[in-house]
Amino acid sequence: NESRSTLGEKEVINIPLYPMNAIIAACGRNNRPDEAIKLLNDMESKYNMTSNEISYRSVAMACKRAVSTKKQKIEHEDGDGFQSWECALSLLKRMQDRRIVPSTFTYSSIIAMCESAGHGQEALDVLETMGFKTDGSRAPSPNKFSFDSAIRSSDEGDSWVEAISIYENMKSKGGQMTPNAVTINSILITLCKFQQNELALQFYQARVDDGLLPSPWKIRGKMKVLDLHDHSE
Repeated sequence: NESRSTLGEKEVINIPLYPMNAIIAACGRNNRPDEAIKLLNDMESKYNMTSNEISYRSVAMACKRAVSTKKQKIEHEDGDGFQSWECALSLLKRMQDRRIVPSTFTYSSIIAMCESAGHGQEALDVLETMGFKTDGSRAPSPNKFSFDSAIRSSDEGDSWVEAISIYENMKSKGGQMTPNAVTINSILITLCKFQQNELALQFYQARVDDGLLPSPWKIRGKMKVLDLHDHSE
């Protein structure tokens, strides 16, 4: 049920937070990130509402969907347009300014958007901010999806060094963070992209020795044969 109040001389419609967040999420599902952003902006000015983490997460998901459907540019009500990944970074900045702690899911979505748009440094920068609130206390830590997206985003300079560092970080955490074949494959692709072919070969062999990857060599009777059945997608 809606109620009405006044903000100065302007009448304001009060709408419960839950249905407003649901509407924002619906805009995302229908590939309307522009409408999702407009609703977020209108929450305080028009509807006398205070947005929460779910509000921002829903808008971030709307932007992420725009990236996945190749709708990279989001139109703004003032006629200008901006890129989905720029929108995501702006949302993160607004959350930090308002001391709203992003969830791991929100962080991961923003990192994935930067990766998809080819902005690797921005993805790495976001990853580095995870785990700490603006006041220095703890916040959600990265999950495997966050790490994998950041590794895949390595696209310039010596960023392959960052990818190796992320891998070692995952390995040290263990448990659910233990690198899997997807992570290892991302590292190998990154190394080859930067022409670190010898290092890629050493990295691959080390992962076979660690047992994280199956060996392509099988024993058939008295013969050692190359079997790539477990190595194809």
